[in-house]
Amino acid sequence: MVDKQSIILSSLIVAVTAIQPNCERDNQFKNYYFSIDYCSEFYCGHSEYGFFGDADLVKIKSAKIIPTCAFSSAINLKWIQGTHKDIRVIASGAFVNLINLESIILPFNQIRELHNGIFRNVSLTTLDLSWNRIIYVQEGAFKGIQNLKHLNLSNNELITLPMKGMPSWLTHLDLSHNFLEMVALNYDRFPNITHINMSHNELYSVALFIEKSVKNIDLTNNKLRDIDFFDVQHCEQFRMSLNKFSYVPRFLKFANIKSVSLYPNPWRCDELQILWEHLQNNLVAVDKYSNPQGKPLCSDNRDGGDFILSKIKLDSLRCDDDSHCDSTMLCRGATCSDVCKANVCDPGSICKASNHAFECSCPAGLRRDPRKLYSPCLEAQCFISSDCDYGYFCENNTCLHLPEASVGAAPASAFAGSWPAREPPPKPWWFDEIPLLSPKNDIKDI
Repeated sequence: MVDKQSIILSSLIVAVTAIQPNCERDNQFKNYYFSIDYCSEFYCGHSEYGFFGDADLVKIKSAKIIPTCAFSSAINLKWIQGTHKDIRVIASGAFVNLINLESIILPFNQIRELHNGIFRNVSLTTLDLSWNRIIYVQEGAFKGIQNLKHLNLSNNELITLPMKGMPSWLTHLDLSHNFLEMVALNYDRFPNITHINMSHNELYSVALFIEKSVKNIDLTNNKLRDIDFFDVQHCEQFRMSLNKFSYVPRFLKFANIKSVSLYPNPWRCDELQILWEHLQNNLVAVDKYSNPQGKPLCSDNRDGGDFILSKIKLDSLRCDDDSHCDSTMLCRGATCSDVCKANVCDPGSICKASNHAFECSCPAGLRRDPRKLYSPCLEAQCFISSDCDYGYFCENNTCLHLPEASVGAAPASAFAGSWPAREPPPKPWWFDEIPLLSPKNDIKDI
């Protein structure tokens, strides 16, 4: 008789096997390598053959594809970063069994689609896929992610998004600067949501049902005349500027909102007066609107011909690809964007843009800590021993000299984590398709 523990163990083995893709058989990317920089607590290195070892942080240096099993041996991996690396495809099974992962940061790439199976048994807090070219997300694309709280899909080309497949742990959802037309958010699918940004889309229909207090809902710069359904328990800040509101929206009469942004919109003056009285009676604060041109906030013209700033003046141009923009700009969401003005670099660094690419560099005399995902520019001689010349090791951000006799007797932390370079497979890359066969007959001299 088979005991219960054996049955449970067998079930677990089957489950894990189902989660883990076959990294050799049926893996079309098994001979595809990509270059990375990697860091542990004490050591940083470079590899031309993808990830290996026991690093905390991986920075992708060059890759068209993030292949299946790209990080299959990543036991302690916490951070994956690949900003502006021309990544175009994330293969199924690229991120598997990463139970200590905290963030994946892949903005400013060329990713077009997100398919099922990319994430399998991954624990993740932050996923940033902003500033790509994502136009399609399969319904189960995010299935397999646990604990995801921050999802950034802004500045892509999304027309629709399958809300049924979105992670339920989300607190921050950024869908701004896309081409979304209709969105419905249900509290049952997002019980922890607090920040929702759907600004700068093509929204003409929105439905919101959230049975909890949220911090921010941003619907700025869309095509809304009203909101189809609005049942939000409480909202700290609600933004509805730069839409097509002219009549008092039905939802505002019953909404529990602390602060609202109303302007500019093509308000009718009689409707705006009613709205002001309602907001004042319900102690709802109205954001101040800077109006240097002195134009009216509303119009008595029923066709809305004279309303203020129905179209915001854009500093950008429409585009299809980077070649339509100035060399210092990128084309994202059909708009030429100056990324340096978008604060893509931290305040202490210098942003330089050219050839439709950008670089965040430190001022002379400063450097970043390579062991950290986000490091400001700091004044330090070294962070790890590999920053120092041979015969020196790093301690307290200073390269200390070791007498010749004691070289190699440095603290274990000085050179810890220096992994050997991963060698290419010993067998020919074509071996699985064209296996080497022994000749049936010996070749004899004639």
